[in-house]
Amino acid sequence: MSRISAQVMACAVDAVRAMDFSKKEALTDEVFRVQPHMLASFMAQKEFGVPLEKIDFLPNILLVCFQAMKGSGVNWATALSLQATLAKRR
Repeated sequence: MSRISAQVMACAVDAVRAMDFSKKEALTDEVFRVQPHMLASFMAQKEFGVPLEKIDFLPNILLVCFQAMKGSGVNWATALSLQATLAKRR
């Protein structure tokens, strides 16, 4: 069973699609506060030499995924704490 249902994902897609620039900016700020490594993964693409025209869709995916995480009602661990947990298991 997935933690994010198809219904929650669809609602997230609709919610992000309906957002204007300032609302998307506010959601991005929230991603930075709550899941900074998710945002850093997107930002790092330029440092890896990926041309912007090949990653222009990533901000939308990031915002939809984060909105779905919020809508799921699950208290998500940060990406960094998940990495630390996985490293301890090795």
